Amino acid sequence: MIGAGIIDKERAIAEVEAQSSVGQVFIETQQYLIKKLIKEAENGHFKKYIHNDHDSESPSHG
Repeated sequence: MIGAGIIDKERAIAEVEAQSSVGQVFIETQQYLIKKLIKEAENGHFKKYIHNDHDSESPSHG
């Protein structure tokens, strides 16, 4: 959703492929979100959501 409108997946892809100004906004937004998620992951903000079976002392299931 941009502003007051909603753009569906096909239109978004067309805008990016056409390298339009709207497509550039989509790309910049996605890049920002990816960088933010990477930073949060590096700071350990997702540890409570991730379960690593290799770190537990219980026997493996298999």
